[in-house]
Formats: sequence, C-alpha cells, structure tokens
Amino acid sequence: MKTVYRKHRGKLVFILGNSASLNELDLNLLKPHVSIGVNRILRTFTPTYLFVVDRSVIKDEHKRMMKSKCDKIIFRLAMDGQCRGLYPGPYIEIEQMSNAGKPTTLQGPIHICRGGNSGYEACHVAYRMGAACIALAGMDMYWPKKGKSHFFGPGRAAGCSLHNPAEKVEDFRYMKHLYRKHGVEMVSVSPWRTHFRHVMEFMPLEKLVKIYA
Repeated sequence: MKTVYRKHRGKLVFILGNSASLNELDLNLLKPHVSIGVNRILRTFTPTYLFVVDRSVIKDEHKRMMKSKCDKIIFRLAMDGQCRGLYPGPYIEIEQMSNAGKPTTLQGPIHICRGGNSGYEACHVAYRMGAACIALAGMDMYWPKKGKSHFFGPGRAAGCSLHNPAEKVEDFRYMKHLYRKHGVEMVSVSPWRTHFRHVMEFMPLEKLVKIYA
C-alpha cells in the first residue's frame, strides 16, 4: 500500500460506490481525475483504482478484473485460495484493517466504520494518497423502496446489504470533520437528495470538476 501513499497529493479524488444514483451522472467527467471505484464498478466505469475487500466481489468480478488495466487494491483476507485462483494478480495488498484508531492515520491499518463500508475505507486510502478533496459519487446510504438500489440492479440479488445506515452516516460525518481539520475536503456529487448528501455537503459534479480542471 505504501506505493500509493502521497502519490496524488493535492488532487481531487473520486470515490465511486455502486448506488443507482451513479446512472444519473456523466462519468466521462471523471476520466481526467483520480478515482477509486469499489466492488462491481467495472460493470460501468474503469477507475484509476479498483478497491476490493470482499471475496464475493472477486468471485463475481474476476473476469472483468483480469481484463481491466486499472490498478487493483485488495484486502489481504479477501484473497483466500479460491480467489487467488480466480484472480492471481497483479494487485496492491492492504495488509490490515481495523475499527480501532481514527481515519486520519497515515500508517498502520485502514480504518473501518461501524458495520464496515468499502466506500468509507476507500476514503481513508484517498486521504493517505494525499487527496485535497474527496468526492463521493454513487454513495447514498439509502435504498429506494421501489426501483434499483444499485446501478446494475437489485443489490440483494448480488449479496449486497445496508445495515444500520444511520451509524454509517454519523461515521462519515466524523470523518469529514476530521479531514477538514487536516485541510482535506469531502463532498457528495450525488444527484439524489438524501440525508447523507446533506451531511457530506453537495456540490454539482460539473462545478467540482471545473474547480479542479
């Protein structure tokens, strides 16, 4: 992991979740910028980095991972024998993750929010990369009662879940508070008017990329 630390100092870094709101964004605007996409993002966009902490993602996405030229960042415990057979590499390994400490550490384990969330953990990676601004896209902490929860369809069918979203929103709120104290901004570019977007503070994608053009 140390190979990417401070690599993108002062840059805008996008964190791409898998929410259905992603379908309402012009992802072409992200191409000039650094991006960390989580889980099944390769189905719709090729980020700078693919971030994976779950074995089920490797089992579902290994063929896309093999074809994609993006760098892969994978948690060590996600790579059991079966997953190594499906995706032997190359990849950048995260050795440790922990809910101890804070998401501002520059060494040691990547911080985990309550219940875990790959987007949250990817934000800590972006912070260590030296990001000046971390922009959240396709991250809403909200599943519509009707329609698709994820850009690729129903999340439950893929084994996805959203437990205790209120706790996660508060953990993101605290992360944003800490990062701002350290000179790093966090914003949401989601087109969905959710409580999470309000907490993270909304900035239209088109405006944000102009600022960092």
